[in-house]
Amino acid sequence: MSEPEPEPLRIEVGDPAGLGEPCTLAAWLFAPPIIDRAAAQPLVVMLPGGTYTKAYHHLVVPGRPGYSAAQYFARRGAVIVALDHLGTGESTHPRDGGRVTLEAMAAANASLVAILRERLMRGELSAGLRPLPNVFTVGCGHSLGGYLAQIQQADFGGYDAVAILGATCEAMRGVDDMGRGKREILPADEAGYFLMPRRQNHHAFYRPDVPLDVIAADDQSFSALPSGMMDVGLPGRTAGHAGRIAVPVFLAFGSEDLSPDPCREPEFYRSSGDVTLYLLPDAAHCHNSASTRHLLWRRMSDWCAALAAYSAAIATGLKGQ
Repeated sequence: MSEPEPEPLRIEVGDPAGLGEPCTLAAWLFAPPIIDRAAAQPLVVMLPGGTYTKAYHHLVVPGRPGYSAAQYFARRGAVIVALDHLGTGESTHPRDGGRVTLEAMAAANASLVAILRERLMRGELSAGLRPLPNVFTVGCGHSLGGYLAQIQQADFGGYDAVAILGATCEAMRGVDDMGRGKREILPADEAGYFLMPRRQNHHAFYRPDVPLDVIAADDQSFSALPSGMMDVGLPGRTAGHAGRIAVPVFLAFGSEDLSPDPCREPEFYRSSGDVTLYLLPDAAHCHNSASTRHLLWRRMSDWCAALAAYSAAIATGLKGQ
């Protein structure tokens, strides 16, 4: 069976953040080779971390297959949409990056998710996808993407469950109380945007067993960031949002990740009655390049499928009453 290949999407989301200009988000769609139309269909929206683009979830390493999380999840039956956040990658870069806050980025993502869900149900997202009447939507955010998933779900909703990967509600290791760490930040060519050279973070992103060509391929997925989101490093910046999430939550951290104590993280999600914590062995912050990545992908894919099936069973039972 051939691998699901990315289908480019460009979706106009309007101006949900009130920036005074229309916004378009760029994404890749990965359609599963087989869809069980009688079952609830998982739609997994993959949100990359800071300085990354949608390619983080579809890492292509010449001569080394098996590094694409998006293809893995699609092979196992999920519809995957990997996106570029507002102000990053191929998505719209608003004129003033200083106004592109975490909340603005989350608002744009919320608008996108609503559009994705509606188009999937109507069969209008892709010519290769027929209408899917029962869609179970999961927000899967790594690092910055995890913080944006927290804000989106707390303020706007849109997900039936969220997977928060490598995003801590406490102070990140190596960051002080003002959210500052030993990192170089450079101005970008656009007003209100900045560059954060990736090499300075390699020690935190990868364990020594990650091959150099994998790191080099991962570094190709690089984007400037809007300065309005620079407060993401403040300790507890989104902890209040995490506490308002009422849907099921899957938390994952590498064995050498940015959380000072991963086992304390579930405490912040006190409005959710279903919180799963998974610690990925032999992994640093960038889980998708770790030698153990498939353990996380399998665990999280099973979690998505089980929740989708459970949700459908509950809905069927309620209709039968």
